[in-house]
Amino acid sequence: MEFECPVGGEKFTADVVVSNITFGQRPDGKPYSPLPVPPIVECPDNGLLLFEDEFSEEDLTILTAVVQSEEYQSMRTTETPHFRAFWLKGRLGRDRISQLGSLLQATWETDENYDRKVRYQARFVAEASGWQPGQEHRAAWFWYNMRAVNALRELGYFDKAAAHLSHVTLPENFPVDGEEARYGKLYADRIGALLKDRNPLVEPANLVPPDVAIFRCVVPQVPLTPAESHACSQAEIQTTIDEYEFKPKGSKKLRGESAVRAAAEEFRGKR
Repeated sequence: MEFECPVGGEKFTADVVVSNITFGQRPDGKPYSPLPVPPIVECPDNGLLLFEDEFSEEDLTILTAVVQSEEYQSMRTTETPHFRAFWLKGRLGRDRISQLGSLLQATWETDENYDRKVRYQARFVAEASGWQPGQEHRAAWFWYNMRAVNALRELGYFDKAAAHLSHVTLPENFPVDGEEARYGKLYADRIGALLKDRNPLVEPANLVPPDVAIFRCVVPQVPLTPAESHACSQAEIQTTIDEYEFKPKGSKKLRGESAVRAAAEEFRGKR
């Protein structure tokens, strides 16, 4: 599509997402998808991110100053687009839900940069846990703080994560909607089991879709923890393993555990 930057007037073209599909998610909310982190259109010259379709005149006055600042321009080489969107939303005074959404996605888009991910996760925990919303945003508070519990777990702060989980799951903090409450309890129980195991893995077998968990169950790179072993023994994952099919290059199609092992080996070779 063709765009005109609202700050500076630069005209440019950029790719936009027409459609996408997801297949479940990790404990941190990152979806399994061809495009797990949506791109943000960026003005090539000044780096302004078009995270909204339109900006008010007041917004543009603020954005004109902040995108030209030395701080923002230096961020273009050190920070991810979604983190910069979080930063800009803060300068514009956008609501906490919008800011946390960008910050959470920033933690997803920096999987390959450990130090930066740790920094983003720590910032996310601080922002989510420090939020005191009104009653109308209690469900959003619950889920962002459950993601904060998970971030603490991945960071290895198991005791802090357990303490925050106890607070987040107080009856008055739980979602009101029945289906959402049911899923919230399921998530809380499973992440609580991981905390007892002191398991920091990004993709533990008990909190990912079965077609992802099978690789952890069949070919674990590090030993399974008790909560994961229990998940791997359940009928849904065992059936997924039994029915899994894969055809290695130059070989016949395999089924079951041998197929999982062959696929895992080939997938690792492509990384």
